[in-house]
Amino acid sequence: MLVQNQPEVLGEMVNLSNTMNQSLGTDSQAAYQRRASVIYTVPEHNDDETHTSTSNSEEEQCSSGREGDSTPAEKQLTEDAHVDRESLIHTKTSVFSSKLKEQRRKVEIKFIGTILIFAVFIFTVFTLYYGSTVDTEKYYPNLKFLAVLQDDIVTAEMEQSHIRPLTALMQDMIADTPGRWSVYNSTSFAQKYNVSATEESIDQKIIERIYHEHFWVSVNVRPNSTLKLFQSIVNNTAPPFNATDMFEIVYETGRDPTNIPSSILPIVQRLESRFKAYYYQTYLRDFLTNVTQSNITITSNIQHLVWMGDINFNYIDYRPFYRRGLLIPTQVGVIDALLLTIFQFLIYSPLHMEMAKLLCARNYIVYRLLISIVTFFFISLFYCSIPGFYGYDYGRAFGRAGFIVYWMTTWLYMVACGGTNENIVSLIFLWKPEFMGFWITTFVMLNIAPSFFPMALDSPFYRYGYAMPIHNVIDIFRVIFLDISRKHMGRNYGVLIAWIVINTLLCPTILRFIDKTNRRRQEETDQMS
Repeated sequence: MLVQNQPEVLGEMVNLSNTMNQSLGTDSQAAYQRRASVIYTVPEHNDDETHTSTSNSEEEQCSSGREGDSTPAEKQLTEDAHVDRESLIHTKTSVFSSKLKEQRRKVEIKFIGTILIFAVFIFTVFTLYYGSTVDTEKYYPNLKFLAVLQDDIVTAEMEQSHIRPLTALMQDMIADTPGRWSVYNSTSFAQKYNVSATEESIDQKIIERIYHEHFWVSVNVRPNSTLKLFQSIVNNTAPPFNATDMFEIVYETGRDPTNIPSSILPIVQRLESRFKAYYYQTYLRDFLTNVTQSNITITSNIQHLVWMGDINFNYIDYRPFYRRGLLIPTQVGVIDALLLTIFQFLIYSPLHMEMAKLLCARNYIVYRLLISIVTFFFISLFYCSIPGFYGYDYGRAFGRAGFIVYWMTTWLYMVACGGTNENIVSLIFLWKPEFMGFWITTFVMLNIAPSFFPMALDSPFYRYGYAMPIHNVIDIFRVIFLDISRKHMGRNYGVLIAWIVINTLLCPTILRFIDKTNRRRQEETDQMS
């Protein structure tokens, strides 16, 4: 214990032993060994005052008994050891001891500083993260919806009965529905997108606009819906009115598996509920009343009457989120991949310190870059193999090349995030290693805040997410596993490569700065010593 806490005593002992004259003889050396044995058997616990006083008296007796046989050097050694022993015995004390006044002040300052640091950290980073989920309704006008109310023929007989077209009713409902709605009829839609005005061409174009992410959801009212309802009421031989063939909702859950079902699709579902409520309570009653007052015979076909009262929209999920577990490789798992880049740096850190002493600056920089990139190559391979163990389909978008695309994309993502983490963590280790956890949490939350929630429902501030690695890699992973539109892949890969290039260029500068700082600190230490 003395060797650990009072190394100067050990050094003095060694110096004295080297300078002592050989004439001390065998008896003096034996006495020296006895004194040394006393020094190394200092008790660790000093709470028992009785034991302490007894030990002190015993040592005093031993010292007085041998005083006549000791040389001046041995006497000095014994006195120094006794003083050091007394110092060690009284090192541990109560937290309220007057001797710990300065130490208590250090604890108080550290405590207050820590509380302030956590307050600033939580009220900035966590507020940023939570802010991407609040006031969702406020940003509904940013959501783009498409409504195509295809032409509805109104015959003279229907005009005589004052029949209001279903498309007009739907248009009034849409006007009171949140969102940025683009409403067309058959003619205007065909002109807008340069397609023929046929039902098949319009239906195909609507799906294409949803697939390429120009709109979140579309409402398609098929042509002649009111005419078919009228004929099913007055004509026994006409086909029954099937509302699911007339009202079609198209969307893609795969575009955003967590937010479309929870935040976006419910807007259209509420539109359907309002439409159905008005249809049952007002429209159908007025419809039958007007037909009866026009002396038109209502059908006696029970099936027609039943189908007339059954209004349900047809929902088409063009790119469904077909398996719950896909949430891991397409969203949550990207956080795990980011953390893996931190782990590899921490594992290599002792080796990096050793290699820094052996390699010249240029070779050390090349070594740091290569070992990280090659390590990420294999880590990404292991990471990307896990979905295959559970039967996930890599080939929905790219066929047999799907796994290679997934692997290489993950590799780029890890290199992009890993380079950032290595540069920042290296600087953190230079000054405050204890703050590394703050950086990891900050980097993760800066990435997921604009990535896990649609930017259309966020403040414009969160559009910085377009430049973040996680947002872009999530877009690519959803293409791979869910076969959604590839229109953003060029930008996605460009952002990842930009992160890699920037971090690669910054790495030499940061390493040189760290080396320069460490050299300056070493010189200051040498001067002080």
